[in-house]
Amino acid sequence: MHFRRTFTLLVLLLGFPCLHAREFAVRRIGERKANAWGTDEFQITVSPLGTIRHIRVGDTELVWQGAALYTFPYPIDGGKAIRTVQGEGYGKRGLSVEAPEVSERDVDGTHIWELTHLVATKAVLDGRPLCRVRQTLSVTPTGEIEVVYDCEWLETVRWSSFMVLIIIDKKACSGKPFLALEAEGTTHTGLLDKSSPGQGGQRIRNVVFEQLSLRPVPGPVHVMWPEPATSSLYWSGGLELRTGPPGLSRNRPIPKGHRARLKYRFLLPVSQE
Repeated sequence: MHFRRTFTLLVLLLGFPCLHAREFAVRRIGERKANAWGTDEFQITVSPLGTIRHIRVGDTELVWQGAALYTFPYPIDGGKAIRTVQGEGYGKRGLSVEAPEVSERDVDGTHIWELTHLVATKAVLDGRPLCRVRQTLSVTPTGEIEVVYDCEWLETVRWSSFMVLIIIDKKACSGKPFLALEAEGTTHTGLLDKSSPGQGGQRIRNVVFEQLSLRPVPGPVHVMWPEPATSSLYWSGGLELRTGPPGLSRNRPIPKGHRARLKYRFLLPVSQE
C-alpha cells in the first residue's frame, strides 16, 4: 500500500508541470489562411505583406495594428503626395507595384519573418523603386514582438511622411493610464482619454521615446525603442502611435543613398518562466 501511494504521488508530481508549463515555441494557430501565430497565452496575425494586426493576450485584443508602413512621396512634377501603405495590396494600391520577397524561419522557438519591399507607385517616376525596405519580424514564446525596418533610398524624392502607424485597441486601452519616457529624460503620464491633456491637446508629438507603457486589464503592455526614433502619441479620438526613422524631415527631399533604421518591440503580459 505504501509503495502504491508513493508511486501515485510521484506520477502526479512529475505530471503536474507538464499540464501547466509555458510553451517554448511560437506556432501557427488555426488554418494557414488565418495567418495567426502565438502560444496558448497570446496571438498575433502576420499578413503575407508583413503587417502585424490583432495582438491579443487571452481573449483581449490590445493592439489592432502593430506594424504597417505608411509613406507619402511627391510626384516629381509637383502635386499632392501619393499615399502608399503596407498591407493594402500591391500594383495600383499598396506600398509597392510588386509583391515583397518573403522568407520565414524558426530559431530556438522564435519565429522570424524577413521581407524586402521596394516602395514604389506608378504616379512617381513611372513606378521606379524609390526606397528599399528590409523588414524583419521576430516573435518569441515569452511575448516579445520585435519589428525592424532597414531603409535605403534609391532615388532623390521629396516625401510628406514616412512612418509606421500603430493602432492601439480602443476598447481595451481607452481611459487607461499610460507612462511615456523620452530619451532625454522627460516623463509623460496621464490617461488615454479625451479629458487628459498632452502637448496642447490629446497628443505628444515628435519626440524620441524610449518606452511607452499602457495598463489594460490583462496587464502592462510596453513598447520599447532600443534605437532612436521620432514618435507621436494621439488619444483624442482613436488611440494612435506613429513612429519613424530618426532624421527624416517632412516635406523635404531624402537623397539617394540615404539609410535609416526603425526598430521597436512590444512586450506582452505573459508568462516568462
